[in-house]
This record gives sequence, structure tokens and C-alpha cells, in this order.
Amino acid sequence: MNKTISTSMMPVPLGPDTTKSAFFSVIKKVFSGTKKLQKL
Repeated sequence: MNKTISTSMMPVPLGPDTTKSAFFSVIKKVFSGTKKLQKL
């Protein structure tokens, strides 16, 4: 999981907006993943 996050964030130019969007996208992925796990 950590590998995909680090590799996906590498090519993106660092900035307050890009980091925020990436951070929220990761949170959304984790949140949806936990919801799926709870359903199981």
C-alpha cells in the first residue's frame, strides 16, 4: 500500500494544492477500503 502511494506521489510537482489533493485522495481510498472490510 505504501509503495503505490509513494510512487504515485513522486511524478507530481510538490505544492500545497497537489499535496492536499493527493492526501485527500489517499484518505478516500483508505476510507472506502475500510468500509468494504466492515461489510465483509
